[in-house]
Amino acid sequence: MRMLNVYFSPKKYGNKKIVMYYTSMHNKLSPHLVHNIIKLRKKYGKDLLVGLGTIATGILGNEPLLSPQNLQKDLQDMKNIGVDEVVIFRLGGLDSEYIKTLSKYSKINEKNIINSRTSDNKQDCQGSYAY
Repeated sequence: MRMLNVYFSPKKYGNKKIVMYYTSMHNKLSPHLVHNIIKLRKKYGKDLLVGLGTIATGILGNEPLLSPQNLQKDLQDMKNIGVDEVVIFRLGGLDSEYIKTLSKYSKINEKNIINSRTSDNKQDCQGSYAY
């Protein structure tokens, strides 16, 4: 992204850095990605957010889904690393099993998680949850 001049430093601009960690699509790369997230966490601290997913299919219609059990594993991995906030991709797939998983790690309760998924286009909404 830096080569295309589409990089914004959280230290310079006050934004958050979001990295994708979609184990539903890249399960075999998981150890490598975790190692990279650990390095990024040291560099950006609380300004690092991690994207988890996907919990619903995307534009291609055939994206592999992250099970609630694997979402729990990913959330625990992020908590162990010290990542305090994650972005869940494709909230259109949010159901009671995912809500139960999220409520174990979230500062907000199940009712608020359900209310947060309200959108004009549920297939395109994302959510950010802090532990």
